[in-house]
Amino acid sequence: MNCCHSTYCSASDGMFNARIARGSLERYRKEGPDRTTRLLVDSLVQNGRADGALLDIGGGIGALSIELLGAGIQRSTLVDASPSYLAAAREEVARRGLEERLEILHADFTRAAEVLPPTDVVVMNRVVCCFPDLDLLLNLALEHTRKYLALSYPRERWYTKAAITALNAYQVITRNPFRVFVHPEARMRAIFAQNSFRQVSQTGTLEWSVEVWERESA
Repeated sequence: MNCCHSTYCSASDGMFNARIARGSLERYRKEGPDRTTRLLVDSLVQNGRADGALLDIGGGIGALSIELLGAGIQRSTLVDASPSYLAAAREEVARRGLEERLEILHADFTRAAEVLPPTDVVVMNRVVCCFPDLDLLLNLALEHTRKYLALSYPRERWYTKAAITALNAYQVITRNPFRVFVHPEARMRAIFAQNSFRQVSQTGTLEWSVEVWERESA
């Protein structure tokens, strides 16, 4: 399992430092977006969902924002708590000449949410798994969503739980406070329903579910 480039993973300097960020950026430049990023982009592009303003929560090096800016999104705000990832994002944004369209904010989204305006589309790529308080994160993200929320998260399967249990055990042994979470899918769906969202797309890999949800009044 890999929960890199999310706001809450990246907050651990011992786990997600400048070396890791540089490696992620070099892979992106060489190979393009990873699988979940590609699936999120494709899911939003279908039926014209990649349109308007974007809020990229835990956007890391900026790959998802950059890809969506090339697919129909007019403007993006990327929020992440890792200085190393944001330095890589700024470098890539400048290299591509996207400074006028992509704003980068160094912050924990749950603490900065009150000063961020709602946007047409909100994305969270491998962020849910790295935040212990599912209700707080998801409710705040939905409050900022005018139309669509797209996200990826670990499937609630025995093999995923086993992998994450092993990873967290290693973190305990090495005295690293970083943890990964497999949140109950039923609880996630209940939060979407409580906020009047309906699912319009679901795909993914063996490990990751990739979904798009739409505000019912949109």
